Amino acid sequence: MSIGIFASGGVDSTMLLYETARYNSNVHAITIAYDVRDYAEAKVVKPIIEKVSELTGCNIESKIYYLKRTKSKGDDFLYAATKLNLNEYLIGLTKSPAGWKEDQGRSNIQIKADRLRLPYKDLCKRDIILMYKQYKLDDLLSLTVSCVSRTGPIPCGACWWCKERSWANG
Repeated sequence: MSIGIFASGGVDSTMLLYETARYNSNVHAITIAYDVRDYAEAKVVKPIIEKVSELTGCNIESKIYYLKRTKSKGDDFLYAATKLNLNEYLIGLTKSPAGWKEDQGRSNIQIKADRLRLPYKDLCKRDIILMYKQYKLDDLLSLTVSCVSRTGPIPCGACWWCKERSWANG
């Protein structure tokens, strides 16, 4: 069975890529990079894919789609999914921490596609960090980033995503 993982270089999508590659041999990492061809997510995922391949023995195919931002991430996922003919597509989207006022659009993401799955939708980032510890994947975790800039992976430590990651490690 062929499986596509939407890989952003973040904690959640990287763990999903790892778990999928452990049990499947036909895995495709799909990255959506916005606006410019050298956008940071495209740079961040390459060493992650290489490390996951090394750890699992899975030869992961990588595809990067350079898109202009649309009004919906769900639309972008569906666009990229239609370009490949895979059996299933997985997104490592997690829920926001309990009690946080902002959720960065996670609670209202609407994706209607029969082959698109959100296996971590009931987990939060702390649950995912615990998975890294359980699998003893500190080296893989160190390759992930919470936020990126257009010049490269630079975790700022101040944005919502960096605060969430800090909370998860807490």
